[in-house]
Amino acid sequence: MQPACGGCERLNLQCLPRSETSEFRGTCSAVGALGNRDEAAEYHYSGGDDSSDEDDNQAPPALGWLNIINRENIAHSSSSSSLAHSSALKVLPDRRASDTAPSEDGITLPPIALSNYAGINPVAQDDWTTGERHLFNHFLQSVARSMSMTEDKYNPFIRLVVPMAFESKEVRNALVGLSATHLSKVYPDFQINHLIHRNMALEDLKWRLGSPETVVSALTATLLLCLSEICECHSRWLLYLHSARALLEQLTQGVSELLTDFLIDLYNYICCVGFTTSSDVPRPWGKRFGLHSTGPDGIHALFGSDPGLYKCLARINQLSRQQSLATDPGSHERLRRKALTLEKDLQDCGGLRDIESEDEAAACAVRWALILRLREIARPGLETASPQVQVLVNNINSAISSIRPGSRAESHLLFPMFMAGVGSITKASRLEIEYRVNIAEKTMGFG
Repeated sequence: MQPACGGCERLNLQCLPRSETSEFRGTCSAVGALGNRDEAAEYHYSGGDDSSDEDDNQAPPALGWLNIINRENIAHSSSSSSLAHSSALKVLPDRRASDTAPSEDGITLPPIALSNYAGINPVAQDDWTTGERHLFNHFLQSVARSMSMTEDKYNPFIRLVVPMAFESKEVRNALVGLSATHLSKVYPDFQINHLIHRNMALEDLKWRLGSPETVVSALTATLLLCLSEICECHSRWLLYLHSARALLEQLTQGVSELLTDFLIDLYNYICCVGFTTSSDVPRPWGKRFGLHSTGPDGIHALFGSDPGLYKCLARINQLSRQQSLATDPGSHERLRRKALTLEKDLQDCGGLRDIESEDEAAACAVRWALILRLREIARPGLETASPQVQVLVNNINSAISSIRPGSRAESHLLFPMFMAGVGSITKASRLEIEYRVNIAEKTMGFG
């Protein structure tokens, strides 16, 4: 309820009697998109003479503040990043396909997207609901593409993971649950779909854990659930990652399949990048990175043009663990020398002038971020404003500037942008990083 004359006592406000000579200097319309509350607080009443000190201590009218708050709420609700009030969700025809049950005869359902790459027979989806079909198609068209640096015909999420959804209920529910989480960034209504399918996937997993015949499907579902939690920015992703580690130990020794190799790569990728934000991440599996074959252009779906950089990141994470446990000066010195040796190896690679593609630019940004991480370990007291940090931050920003927003290489920029953001000391650099992070979140749907 907005205040009216005579309501000051009811609203516990200071009474400001009306004056015929009073005028509002600076109306609410002056508070636009660039305004803020501190600036708005400077608008006040002046009684005729602007030089009068008597009115300077008077409080601004409560009505103005309420209008400002209302304007802020309207601006927030009309944000282009959210379609919570989309007419596509609200305005529907009388006769339509059910979202929660197989559709009746005579209603044509949307076809499976990219079925030629996934190798799926459309008949296999006959018992799927319209809602599941939509989430499945969204995974194929958006989620799978945002997580891979390869073309659709070489994308392992499409070629290897998607067919598992037709062989395993836990994979099916985990996959459409991840898709619902991804969609909920724009359509909040899909959050309930994420919860439903996540619970169904967990229920299916409960009955299949411990069976050697289903360990691959259980591992696939667990990693998809882990990605869902990462997409939703929940710390539960660590629990799923530790569960995936336990399932990897149940894999039959010597098994070498395309799907298994890719799942190991996916697990190792999450472990390497996740350690940047949490020291509770389990160790990578094995010593080889990039088990899954690359495309004809030499680009790995997860590790990009240089999988060795992520193996180096795993070594850096191990150095960080050892440093946190070291208690004597001798151990710290040995770890420092290891870090300096590793940094020298990374410095010997090509520079910014050798970049010829966005994939190479992403690898270059990762490499400079690794060097920055090594310097944090080798020189704990290093000032953020020092040239040893700022030169690397500028190099990361330069490499990122070579990559167009929406590029397939953008999925490799999260770690470099995190390191550059931590090391930035100028407003321009921080704004540049924040803008690219915001763009990446919108194009990828993660974070």
